Amino acid sequence: MKKSKFDYFDFCYDFERPGWFCYYYQLKEIWKLLKIFKKKNIKILEIGPGNGTVSDYLKKKKINVKTVDIDKRINPDINGDILTIDLPSQCFEIILCAEVLEHLDFKFFEEVLSRLSHWSKKFLILTLPETADGKKKCSEHYWEINYKNYNLPKIKKIIKKYFKIKKTYKLPLWPYQRMFILEKIK
Repeated sequence: MKKSKFDYFDFCYDFERPGWFCYYYQLKEIWKLLKIFKKKNIKILEIGPGNGTVSDYLKKKKINVKTVDIDKRINPDINGDILTIDLPSQCFEIILCAEVLEHLDFKFFEEVLSRLSHWSKKFLILTLPETADGKKKCSEHYWEINYKNYNLPKIKKIIKKYFKIKKTYKLPLWPYQRMFILEKIK
């Protein structure tokens, strides 16, 4: 996985696209899942925290969240590549992986889902870019849903090997992003 050229701390990163809207939906889905658990010590893993908006908010709410990223500039709790880091089995009730997997060659998509399933106790919140016109929107992406032969049925088929798709939808003000709420298959 290559490091992103984006400066996550630049105002442009959040305001040239509806970044705050994306954070809102990520936090909203996390909140819905947190209400399912009765205990207080829920562990959340955020993969690719960017500027830290989601993880900072969760930490301020006293939620146990760890971050993983390949980019040391953003000071993740765990610095490393999701293809090679070694995390314990079933150590996180919720994993958030938003706007990350398209930065890996598609040949690693299933391998990463398998790893996420291994680390997950229960849920994965995943976002992926989805183009409506079949043209890739971001030069830093290896692939996007509906670009070339990466159609939604193909993506869902791979996901279903590891997770039950509880819900999927395009973000209303940013239809370029598709949200998946996934439950680990036991």
